[in-house]
Amino acid sequence: GRIPGGFVGVDVFFVISGYLISSIIFAALRANTFSLVRFYERRVRRILPALLSVIAFCLAAGFVLLMPGDYRQLGRSALYAIIASSNVFFLGNTGYFDADAALMPLLHTWSLGVEEQFYLLWPLFLFVCFKLSKGHVRRIQFCLLGVVVLSFGLNLWQLQTVPKAAFFLLQTRAWELAVGGLLA
Repeated sequence: GRIPGGFVGVDVFFVISGYLISSIIFAALRANTFSLVRFYERRVRRILPALLSVIAFCLAAGFVLLMPGDYRQLGRSALYAIIASSNVFFLGNTGYFDADAALMPLLHTWSLGVEEQFYLLWPLFLFVCFKLSKGHVRRIQFCLLGVVVLSFGLNLWQLQTVPKAAFFLLQTRAWELAVGGLLA
């Protein structure tokens, strides 16, 4: 049967992403070959070509298929996607009175925004945890567990107070990515 609440696939994706990225970072830290510049450069080479292709296609198709106001909104969402903040854009531009999701061809990039923000912060966090703990696995796990607990707690609180923000923002999704880090 179906799981109520939907979007479980995105949750699983975040855990898998956290696992894969953390595994890469931990391996480089243990080998003493970790480089933030190299890490960020690999992420850009992996994500940016596909993202720019999707954006270019959507802008071309939108020019033909969308009304001017919807096309303007598409252009704005494209800019936010390029700067790794489409989740912030869609937090402020989706809702009952906003355009139908069918008129927002880049809506799916909200999760990429969360992931890209995670990629900016997580390597630094793991580097600091690794260095401060001198590579002791239990201490690193304790650091990651702290992220899980804090982010999950914030998620539960925001689900009651600002559920839309709990859905779209990194701080309330970080626990899923950190669970992947714990598994790594």
